[in-house]
Amino acid sequence: MRVVMLLPLVALGCVTARPSPDQRKPLVIHAETLEGQPAIVGGPGPVRLVDVWATWCGPCRNAGPRAARVVAERPGVQEIALSVDDDVSALRQFVAANAVAGEVVHYSGGYRAARRDGLHAIPLFVILDKQGRVVSHITGARGDLERQLADALDEVLAEP
Repeated sequence: MRVVMLLPLVALGCVTARPSPDQRKPLVIHAETLEGQPAIVGGPGPVRLVDVWATWCGPCRNAGPRAARVVAERPGVQEIALSVDDDVSALRQFVAANAVAGEVVHYSGGYRAARRDGLHAIPLFVILDKQGRVVSHITGARGDLERQLADALDEVLAEP
């Protein structure tokens, strides 16, 4: 199984959603490193901001650096750049030529697989708590993106 709990995330469309702590669901995405090694996005670990993006997505390329600035101001938050590009070679070239914040991983199967698994909108930012549960997700590159990310990250960082 490639993705667990992705469909409920994106079914809401271009919105910000924050489930209450007792309603948070785990997120596990099976991805690959740029070298083709298996990588898991999710599970227990530090607070994470998962930036779902593609090299060909203009709003993604604009929103990624904005999110990275928010993460840089919050020690203890790990950023993961989850690409849904179909062409891994083009992704490698893009990453080599451009500053991409965080650990860059590739959605196994690219955009077609992501769409098949229920991901219909990018950019998508998913915040995971230390248990790997979805705290918040924000779709789109709206003008208040930094505030939305900062508020959600600060909320989860303040948890015991």
